[in-house]
Amino acid sequence: MKTRHSLPWLLLAAVMRAAVGAPTPQLDERIELEADRVDIDEKFGYSTYAGNVKMTKGDISIGADIMTVYKQQDQLQKIIFQGAPVRFEQLAGADHKAVKGQANLIEYNAASRIITLTENAELWQEQDRFSGNVIRYDIDQKLVSAQKSETGQDRVKVIIHPKSGDSPAAKTPQ
Repeated sequence: MKTRHSLPWLLLAAVMRAAVGAPTPQLDERIELEADRVDIDEKFGYSTYAGNVKMTKGDISIGADIMTVYKQQDQLQKIIFQGAPVRFEQLAGADHKAVKGQANLIEYNAASRIITLTENAELWQEQDRFSGNVIRYDIDQKLVSAQKSETGQDRVKVIIHPKSGDSPAAKTPQ
């Protein structure tokens, strides 16, 4: 049951931790970035990584077409990942089950500590799935919200499959 409720949190926290290097058990892990091109503009406080961008930190990996990091006075402001789609994965929990997700745009706002997945946003672990046009995660409040598209055609969808120990048939009467 814990996996069900923690799926969106685990995935979004993985993205945030990978992006900003927040204190985690992987604090000592280095961040590796690969891209076809990197442009750093120290005067205006941003850097852009473009073309088959790959970022890894420990067991977290993110792939995007473009990653832009915005800083002001050496303080992180936001990170934007763009792709068709941006994909990420982390091995989570003691059982190391893969938590995966994707969206066309992922933004981490450092001031509000909110992660927003936009356009075709999906999170999944094994068969459990959480999807919507926009999925927003407030790191401090541990609050996940999702909404349908403006046209109303792509509604929020949650699919939760029973775990082997959760089904009534799997329990033996005592």
